Amino acid sequence: MHKSKKEPSLVPSGDVTKAEDFIASVADVAGVIIIIIDSIGKIIGFNRYSEKLTGYTYEELTGKDFCDVFFPKDQVDFEKKIVEGYLYDDFASSQENCFLTKDGNCLRISWKNNIVYNGEGSVSHVIYIGVDITEFKIIEEQLVGAHKEIEQLLMSISAILIGIDTNETIVRWNKQAESALGYDVQTMLGQKLLRGSGILWDWEVVEEAIYVCKQSNQSKRLDNVMYIAHGDRERYLRIMLYPVQGENGLFKELLILADDVTELRELQGQLVQAQKLEAIGQLAAGIAHEINTPTQYVGDNTLFLRDSFNDMKTLINKYQELMNEMKKGAVPDSFVQEIEALTQKLDIDYLMDEVPRAIDQTLEGINRVSTIVRAMKEFSHPGSTEMVLVDINRAIESTITVSRNEWKYVSDLVTDFDNTLPLVNCFPGEFNQAVLNIIINAAHAIGDKVGDGDRGKGAISISTKGKETYVEIRISDTGMGIPGEIVDRIFDPFFTTKGVGKGTGQGLSIARSVIVDKHKGSIKVETELGIGTTFVIQLSLQS
Repeated sequence: MHKSKKEPSLVPSGDVTKAEDFIASVADVAGVIIIIIDSIGKIIGFNRYSEKLTGYTYEELTGKDFCDVFFPKDQVDFEKKIVEGYLYDDFASSQENCFLTKDGNCLRISWKNNIVYNGEGSVSHVIYIGVDITEFKIIEEQLVGAHKEIEQLLMSISAILIGIDTNETIVRWNKQAESALGYDVQTMLGQKLLRGSGILWDWEVVEEAIYVCKQSNQSKRLDNVMYIAHGDRERYLRIMLYPVQGENGLFKELLILADDVTELRELQGQLVQAQKLEAIGQLAAGIAHEINTPTQYVGDNTLFLRDSFNDMKTLINKYQELMNEMKKGAVPDSFVQEIEALTQKLDIDYLMDEVPRAIDQTLEGINRVSTIVRAMKEFSHPGSTEMVLVDINRAIESTITVSRNEWKYVSDLVTDFDNTLPLVNCFPGEFNQAVLNIIINAAHAIGDKVGDGDRGKGAISISTKGKETYVEIRISDTGMGIPGEIVDRIFDPFFTTKGVGKGTGQGLSIARSVIVDKHKGSIKVETELGIGTTFVIQLSLQS
């Protein structure tokens, strides 16, 4: 520690020289700035760390005015007043300021200052102890700037943004929230996010999601949450809830981001109808083929029966004439020979075998057509706008029947139904649509693997099983399986691996929407590349 020979002693008595030398050596190795000024602000002490940090030597500074050397010109007068305050013990003993090095760089220094008095009680000198906090300040300013940018970004996003703290007090409320919900930021900040806050949305769903997020520190997504916009009709939100953790890792704040999806929902509804029409058109061709085959052989057999009846009628008429001749008492041999010839010509033995068979085939064809028509009626369930109790096994059987032309050329289909299943509350038409989409998807997956059946057939298996609180439906295929990189996207609207013109990419999306959104059930996929895929549907028995 460099010091002036005139510097007063810092120890009261004893071996003053040794004590001061010890203090000086400690000051020199200390990693802080230590500068001593006298009662008029001149530098009388300057440690080696200060030399290294500032670029000055003690010899350059001794006797110079502390403020003139180290502070910017526009701050010198202010700093001199502070020094004067120290000298008269009027000011606080700590501060932060810009501290100039020899080459003009401004360091941010945090000072802790100590006043030393002489024996008469007057100020002898002031010891300035400073810590270089320049890097800390730079980081702090960067963090503050980043925080401001994040705040500006959050407040300027086009989605509704609401932030609540641990007490569910609203701490964020952006412009979009103002316009959508009808309350300005001044009104909402500081309020509790509760049912009485004036926000008109599905509180039961939102409150449960907030509770789950706060407890688990996990984000959550809510689809199609009904709300009433300011001065508007019922609309729908897609809400994402993001918990923010504090430094201790515990819940600090919950960000609620919401997008109005009313128009998107309406558009998706229209697309669902379009997809249904596409499916109906696709099924219509298959059903027409399914009905045409039995209808054709019913028609052919009917023509055969008509011709056979005419032949047999001719023979019966001859026998009637024979009976009339027998009543007269004499039957010419020529007449008997004529009947025998006619019997051989008409091949009565053949007709006796084929007519019953034709009748059976006709009845079978009529029964087949009736089965298809009944399945179509059960599949469509016209007018089912409310949940009803449904026999799941029978509903699936109907769907299998109407979709037969989609899978019969590439696959066999087997079922394993739990016959003890209770009736399940659901929307039958939409449930059938979901199952149909998955069956068609399975048939297409197998078709991609086996072609048109020229490389053998695959298999589709459908099973049902009753659990304690739900019914499980498994639809499996032996197709190509789904690559891992796209398996998470298969339920996304418009996602398809098919070529242009070979599907809208809505089939599985609609299936998910029907099962998850409308029935509050679940649907998941299990797949193995090259082996096949299974869709697992679960429907609650408690709805």
